Amino acid sequence: MLGLDIYLLSFGFISISSGQMVAVIAIAVLTAVNYSGVRSGSTVQNIFTVIKIAAIAVLMIAGLIAFSSGNTNSVNHIVNEPQMPVNIISAFGVALIAVLWTFDGWYNVNPVASEIKNPGRNLPLSLIIGIIVLGVIYILVNLFYLQALPIAEMVGVVRIGEKATTAMLGEMSGFIMTALILVSIFGCLSATILPGPRIYYAMSRDGIFFKSFANVHPKYRSPSTAIVWQGIVSALLCLTGTYEQLYTYVIFSSLLFYIALAIALFILRIKMPDANRPYKVWGYPVVPVLFGLSMFLITINTLVERPVESLVGILLVIIGWPVYYYWQIRSTKQ
Repeated sequence: MLGLDIYLLSFGFISISSGQMVAVIAIAVLTAVNYSGVRSGSTVQNIFTVIKIAAIAVLMIAGLIAFSSGNTNSVNHIVNEPQMPVNIISAFGVALIAVLWTFDGWYNVNPVASEIKNPGRNLPLSLIIGIIVLGVIYILVNLFYLQALPIAEMVGVVRIGEKATTAMLGEMSGFIMTALILVSIFGCLSATILPGPRIYYAMSRDGIFFKSFANVHPKYRSPSTAIVWQGIVSALLCLTGTYEQLYTYVIFSSLLFYIALAIALFILRIKMPDANRPYKVWGYPVVPVLFGLSMFLITINTLVERPVESLVGILLVIIGWPVYYYWQIRSTKQ
C-alpha cells in the first residue's frame, strides 16, 4: 500500500509486509467507526469522498485545459501505435479486472436500503446519479493522464496518478497527489466495509446464517456482531496474498454472481409475473441480456488468462453452496 518492500515479520514461508500491516490497521479503525452506527460510517465516507473528489476535480480541470490547448500527442500515439499486441482482446479483458474492481462499489448502497429514508425514491436515484458521476470522473481523469504522459511512459506504472501529476504540475504536486491517493484508498475501504455486514444481517434474519449475526447494538443500532466478524476475516485475508491476487479472487466471484443476477431476473419474471416491482429495469430485456453476456465473456477470458486466481474464486463460491443449503434446510426445520 505504501510502496514499501520491507517485510516486518517472517514465519517460515509466511511473510507479513508493512503494507499488509497498514491494511489491517485501516480495517480495524474503520470497523470501529462502522460499529458506532451507520451515521458515523456514512459521515466518514462522505468526508473522504469530498476530499477525493476535490483532488480529482483539479486533475480533471488540468486535463481539460491541456486538451483545449491542442496537446493531443498521447492520443495520436495511441492511433499510430505501430506494434499492437496480438492478443489485444484478451489483454483488454485482463485489464478490465482492475477496472471492474474500481467500479465495483456502484451497488453498495443497496444493502443499507432498510436504513435509507424513502428508499423507493432515494435508492434508484442514488444509483443513477452515482454511476453517471463516476463514469464522467473516470473519463476526465484518464484524459488528464493522456495529456500528462505518453503511452510508453504509462506501461507498467502502478502509481499513475502520482507520475502524471508530477509530469504536468511539478514534483510537489506529485507528492500531494500521493497523499490524496492514500486518502482515496482509505475512503474506498470505508465504502466497502459499510454495506457488507448488512448482507450478513439480512441472511441471519432469513435463517440462513448464524443467529448472532442478526444482533443489533442496543445503542448504536448497527449489526455489531456482523461488523466485528467481517473485520476479523478481512484482516486475515489481507495477510494471505498480494493486492492483485485478492481483488482478482473477488472480481471473478463477483462476475459469477453478476451472471446469476441477469439470469435470475428472467426467471423471476416468469415465476412471479404478478409480484410488486417498485424498481423497473430500463431497456428490458435487451439491457440485462447485454449485461449478462458481457460478464460471461469477461469471466471466460479471466479463466483463461488468470487460471489460478479464477479457480480460487470458483472454489470460494462452491464452498458457499453446501453452507447455504445447510442453513436453508435448518431454517425450514425450525
